[in-house]
Amino acid sequence: MPVSYEKNTAKYYIHCYMLEKGTLDEVLEYVDEIADDPDLDDPFFEIVDFSKVDNLDFGYYQSDYLMSKYTELGKNKGYLGTIFISGGEYGQALANMFATTGDFKGLDLRIVQSLEEAELLIENYFKDS
Repeated sequence: MPVSYEKNTAKYYIHCYMLEKGTLDEVLEYVDEIADDPDLDDPFFEIVDFSKVDNLDFGYYQSDYLMSKYTELGKNKGYLGTIFISGGEYGQALANMFATTGDFKGLDLRIVQSLEEAELLIENYFKDS
């Protein structure tokens, strides 16, 4: 499956990797895995790396449904928000689409260029909290 994740509970995030082409069903399955993961009850951010994504088979309207699942994740788990690593032009376009959709749902979504930048945002969030 082109969607997988690693947990970094010490730094309060999960790191989602997407490779090549992703489908809506695969992404929804991934979100369900997070919802069922017993290690993710403490507060955490999701970092989504779009740098190796060539294509997603869904667009804005399907992403609205996906963002609704994240709203539920925030209510039922420790999910605080998502930070997108945009990578190239396509990754930037994807990150912008999700950020726009998520903004309408009241989600905390940010776009950065590297994992180090994402980790710094998270570190500062917990330092200021």
